[in-house]
Amino acid sequence: MAKRNLNDLMAFITVAREGSFTRAAAQLGVSQSALSQSVSGLEASLNIRLLTRTTRSVSPTAAGDKLLKSIGHNFDEIEAQLNELTEMQGK
Repeated sequence: MAKRNLNDLMAFITVAREGSFTRAAAQLGVSQSALSQSVSGLEASLNIRLLTRTTRSVSPTAAGDKLLKSIGHNFDEIEAQLNELTEMQGK
């Protein structure tokens, strides 16, 4: 099995939570196009659609919702631990 790109997973999580490529791109500091390509690449590697896209909204599919619920909290914990390490600088 191919190794998954954690950046693509983070892109998916952010888009799914924000419900918008525009807001997610601003939060991650990347272009909407790059973000869309990351999510599309993840979907292609998994061979399943994770997000339903319309002109007005973005929402997780059933598979996307399952993935978000199973890994989203792990990314939150990693970010919290990294923030704690940053706070330890200079101590």
